[in-house]
Amino acid sequence: MWFGLEITGWLAFATAPLHWAFFALAAWAFWTGRTWIVPLFAGYLFYAAFSHLVWSEASPHGRGWPIGLLQATLISAAGWLLLRLRALDAPG
Repeated sequence: MWFGLEITGWLAFATAPLHWAFFALAAWAFWTGRTWIVPLFAGYLFYAAFSHLVWSEASPHGRGWPIGLLQATLISAAGWLLLRLRALDAPG
């Protein structure tokens, strides 16, 4: 899924390594304490929230925009919380 639109077949197969690479990079960055991963991962959570909203409405497997909005709100809350925790931990 890219931007909430389902992809299948060879295109899904070809783009899967991009997802794997991002998750591997994020896991390494969190494990080693890289501070730049926090805003990057929060951005990913906001992207995932948007994607869930689009998917819920655009896909025949979706449950409509109200459920998509609920999902987007919860996922965005996780991104917001991550950014707030980082702000509390920032020096100065």
